[in-house]
Amino acid sequence: MKKIIVLEKITKILETIAAEPDGCTMNQVVKSTSLQPSTVYNLIQNLVHLRYLEKDANSKKYRTGRKILELFGPISKRKIITKISEPFILELAEKVQESIVLAVFHNGERYVVATTEYKNHILNVNLDLFEKSTCYETATGRVLLSYLPQVELRKYVEKHGYPLEKWDNIRSFKQLTKVTKKIREKRLAMKKGNGLVAIAAPVTGRDNTVWAAIGIYLPEIRFGNDKKSQILSEIKVASEKISSKLAGEIYEKID
Repeated sequence: MKKIIVLEKITKILETIAAEPDGCTMNQVVKSTSLQPSTVYNLIQNLVHLRYLEKDANSKKYRTGRKILELFGPISKRKIITKISEPFILELAEKVQESIVLAVFHNGERYVVATTEYKNHILNVNLDLFEKSTCYETATGRVLLSYLPQVELRKYVEKHGYPLEKWDNIRSFKQLTKVTKKIREKRLAMKKGNGLVAIAAPVTGRDNTVWAAIGIYLPEIRFGNDKKSQILSEIKVASEKISSKLAGEIYEKID
C-alpha cells in the first residue's frame, strides 16, 4: 500500500498531543515528532481550524479538540464517562444500597453504559455495557430527552411517536416540552410503575451540556419517606460530583 506522507505526519502530531493531558507547545511537538518546524506549524494551524485541536490562550499549548470526541463518538465518550463516574457510582450504590444505572444519548437513542445491582446485599458491577434501551419508559431516558435541543427532540418524536401511556399520556409536542422543562428546572426525573421507582439526574460536562444521566431504581415498597429523602439527596450529590470531575478532566488521557 502506498504511503500518504501527510497523513502519517498528521497522525504523529495528533498522537503526540493526545498523549499529554495538559497539552503540548509547538516546540514539544517538533521535538517529539522530529518533523520540520514549518511542517508542524502549518499542520497544527489547519487542525485547529478544523477543530481537531484547540489552543490554550494562556499556556499556548495545544490539546485535542471537540471534533476528536465527536469523531470517535460512543467509544471515546463511553470510556470517558465510565472512567470518571466509576468511583462515584460505587459510592452511591454503597450509600443507598440500591441499583444504579448510567445512560447516554447517542445517535438518537438511549444506551446504558454502566450498572451496579444489589442482590441479597451483594453488589454486582458492570462497566462494560453499551445496550440500547428506551427513553420514554425510563427515568434516565426522560432526563436525556429533556436536555436535547428542540430539533433533536422533534427528530426523536418523529421516529418513535408521542409517549402516550408510556409517559403521562403525552400526545403533543407542547405537552412534551412542558414536562421536559419541569425536569430541567428540578434537574431530576422520577418514574413509578409496576411496583418500581426510578429516579434520575443529569451529568454535565465543561460547557454544561448533558453527557449522561445517572439513575437509581428500587422496589416501591422500599421507597418510604426516609429512604426517599436519602435517595433524592444522594443522587443529586453524585451527579454534581461526576459533573464537576467531568468538567475538569474531559481532556484527561483515557487509557
